[in-house]
Amino acid sequence: MRCGVCLASIPNRWSGSSGGAGVSPAGFGNVASQKSPAGRRRHKMPSNTSHSQNVQTKMKLILASSSPRRAEILREAGFSFEIRAAQVDETVLPGETAEEMVSRLAEAKARVAAARIRPANENCVVIGADTSVELNGEIFGKPRDAAHACEMLTALSERTHRVLTGLFLLRLPDGVTGSATESTSVTFAPLVRDEIEAYVASREPFDKAGSYAIQGRAGRYIPKIEGCYFNVVGLPLAKLYALLRELGWSNQE
Repeated sequence: MRCGVCLASIPNRWSGSSGGAGVSPAGFGNVASQKSPAGRRRHKMPSNTSHSQNVQTKMKLILASSSPRRAEILREAGFSFEIRAAQVDETVLPGETAEEMVSRLAEAKARVAAARIRPANENCVVIGADTSVELNGEIFGKPRDAAHACEMLTALSERTHRVLTGLFLLRLPDGVTGSATESTSVTFAPLVRDEIEAYVASREPFDKAGSYAIQGRAGRYIPKIEGCYFNVVGLPLAKLYALLRELGWSNQE
């Protein structure tokens, strides 16, 4: 699971690879945004486009992520898509909250991937996502090494933290966007040192923010979650589907 509220006064010892810089390639105009239910931000379409958000249209899906877990979620849910991995700087900005960070990184990934799409007029929706773990204001990134992973898991033991995922969808070629943030509460059972060391020795934690994968061995240590399970894995499926429909995407073959 790639799982991240980071205030300026909070130490960044967890942040590893939790944040990033937004990138805005030329050719995408500004659009006005407005709040919509369930925490989503819907963006008005430019006045010069003839498409309607209520008309469902066949569009290619492009996942701007190299995460095998996100790809698996989409594949198992019956989506056809292409992968265009996007690398961005994931440094947490001073004073940035977890919600702000995952939203910024999701947009950055989508825009980086979109800038490389050829032909430029291809009819598609680019999906950017970023997931992080947050505990009492601290953002937990991916562990630097085994000792760092043990430190994170010790902090999560017998406590409830949040997993947040930012979604940013970019429709091409008109540049219309949609975005949302999902939050899930995850409770860990008490972990003894031997359990933590054995889990870290399995190497499962090393490419995952928060140093655990709920869909893997760490599932045995998690008695309770509140919210979307797929969000904890890395991609809130129902929220993603709702955003796709708002952008006029259709799953018709």
